[in-house]
Amino acid sequence: MHDLTDWLATLWAVVWALKWVFLAVVVCLLIVAAVEEGARRRERRRIRRSNQLHEAAARRAVQRRAAQEGRPPYTPPARGRRTKRTAVQA
Repeated sequence: MHDLTDWLATLWAVVWALKWVFLAVVVCLLIVAAVEEGARRRERRRIRRSNQLHEAAARRAVQRRAAQEGRPPYTPPARGRRTKRTAVQA
């Protein structure tokens, strides 16, 4: 009986230790996932900002070319706004 008690105590200690190892691995994976998500967000923000800068430079170039050629400056339609056009306009 004594051997069985020792064996159960050892098994319990191993299970208890594995539980903490498992929890530590889960916490590490969560930290890694959060860091990677932050890096992805920063990268997307950087790309979006870069695209905005390039678009603004292109708009300025179009306006400058129009001014050099004596045309009125091109004004693009408002972004994201769509007006419904009806068949009969008053």
